[in-house]
Amino acid sequence: MGSVGVYEAEWALSKVLPRSDVDPNQNRLMLAQQMVWGGPIPRLFPELELVDDDSVQNAVVILIDANAGVEKVATVRYVDVMSAYRISGRGWWEFARDSGILEGDRIDLYVGRRGNDEPCLLFF
Repeated sequence: MGSVGVYEAEWALSKVLPRSDVDPNQNRLMLAQQMVWGGPIPRLFPELELVDDDSVQNAVVILIDANAGVEKVATVRYVDVMSAYRISGRGWWEFARDSGILEGDRIDLYVGRRGNDEPCLLFF
């Protein structure tokens, strides 16, 4: 992980990607609440916690493909209606495309920090 400048990296989850997670028309990766809670993602992104009015803020995240060296910026948001975290934006679609991520691929997701303490998600 040091080769991409990431420190304090922790394994967060694994997921086999359905078509909807790599479909450019969907433009998002969904992570079920039960996959995320109790792991390092909420600790790294405290802004994703519910606030008083039951709304949630977006968190900006750097996505890094540790194998291909692809880096993109996307947003993470908790979607209460779906009980899931959504990584979305053009950055996710470009990341999936440039990394060659396909339906049925299994991703291992790690969370960590880089140089100026910015949070990032690493994909293997």
